[in-house]
Amino acid sequence: MEHFWHCFVPLFVAVDAIGILPLFISITEEVERPKLRRVIVQSVLTAAVVALVFLAIGKVIFSFLGISV
Repeated sequence: MEHFWHCFVPLFVAVDAIGILPLFISITEEVERPKLRRVIVQSVLTAAVVALVFLAIGKVIFSFLGISV
């Protein structure tokens, strides 16, 4: 189960960084510092990539799905 959380923490952080902070802290409290640093960097990069993708092609995705403002 621990492996599952370490794989999906970056996605959770990309969705709701502030709301997921308590869960992130509790999941990673026993992780060694170098591995924790890697998870944090991976989470931030995942959030940045998701944000940039939606910034670049968000309107196209929404129009494809039939969502309008």
